[in-house]
Amino acid sequence: DLDTIVATCMAKRPAERYESATALAEDLERHLAGFPILARRTGLVGRMVRRGRRNPWQAAALMALVLSLGAGAWALRSDRVVEERESELLSTIEKAERLDLAVEEREAELLTTLAGTLNRAREMAADERHERALQELHLILEQLGDLPENRIFRVEVIAEIATVLTRVFELDEALIWADRGLAELPANVTGGERIRARLLNTRLAIHMQLGNVEEHVRDLTEAHTFVREHLPPGDALRLEAIQAWALSPMMGRTLGERLTLIRSGAEEARGRNLEHDGVLSGFLTIESRLLFEAGQFAEALEVTDAALEIDRWNFGTGHGDVALGRYLRGQCLYGLSRYKEARDEFEAALTTFEAVGNERMSAKSLAHLGETRIHLGEYRTAIDALERSRSRFEQLLGPEHPNLGVIDGMLDRARAAESSESD
Repeated sequence: DLDTIVATCMAKRPAERYESATALAEDLERHLAGFPILARRTGLVGRMVRRGRRNPWQAAALMALVLSLGAGAWALRSDRVVEERESELLSTIEKAERLDLAVEEREAELLTTLAGTLNRAREMAADERHERALQELHLILEQLGDLPENRIFRVEVIAEIATVLTRVFELDEALIWADRGLAELPANVTGGERIRARLLNTRLAIHMQLGNVEEHVRDLTEAHTFVREHLPPGDALRLEAIQAWALSPMMGRTLGERLTLIRSGAEEARGRNLEHDGVLSGFLTIESRLLFEAGQFAEALEVTDAALEIDRWNFGTGHGDVALGRYLRGQCLYGLSRYKEARDEFEAALTTFEAVGNERMSAKSLAHLGETRIHLGEYRTAIDALERSRSRFEQLLGPEHPNLGVIDGMLDRARAAESSESD
């Protein structure tokens, strides 16, 4: 404290000295009495300021050095903060990328699993396990959700549902699903051509079976134009549309013109060079039907046998397509007056149609079976078959359908013949 008192007395600037001798005396007394003095030693900053006043150039150089070091330290700290923030950002981005990748991997795994389920459902439908196939297809839709990136696969499943419902003659519901698929299918999307063709083919088949002439002709024209523009020759869906185009009685073509179109399509199918080609079998089946309509029973029987050989190889004996072939074969044999052989074919077809739940074809087979038995003099079994056929047609088509009148006429003939025989 005494050094501070002396330094204060000797300060060069009057403002830094004691104001008076009295102030000096008071500070000395405080020091002697052991109390804190009032004078204060000049601090580091003060000494630097005084030195700066005495040596301004040195002070300026020192200040520049201090500012430079401070700026460097601040820059170093700022760089470190920036680096830390960049590191945090990169870490966040990496975590997000890993999360996105994990989501994509899970979605890819799900799609792979569901694609396998779709293939199984198609196999079930091909084996005519239609109810089980529909359950699997609806399960796929539930698991897919409404994600836009799954839309093509989703519509593919919808198309399969519409196809299966058409096969089991749930036509109104099938039409709803076909319309839904066409509405959800994005326009001009890569890979969507075959799905659109399939939905169009399904919808035109539904309208034909429902008797919606205007809608059938519209869809038939659209499908035929679309497949020729977008699908290559030999494509199964292209050939399916060509079949429908040639087969439809609603387009105003003569029987000869339809036969020419079908035979042209059959040649395109043969160009696929596939052994036991189901598409070729379809063309042969249609050709046999047209030949039958033309009264060319022997030629129709030959073509039917060729189609039936393919279908038996592909499906075995208990399949609906094989049953249809045997039904057509029975018609050809009936036209050739080979009634016993025709009866056997109709009975075999009926057994399969009933086993797979095809009520419409069961009713048709019963009607033809009853008519054939009339020719064989088997009047009682003929009446039984015709009554069963009439009951099924009434359930399917309603009590006013023209087919019922035809069956009633055959029933009258069978009953009259049975009565005459008993007399």
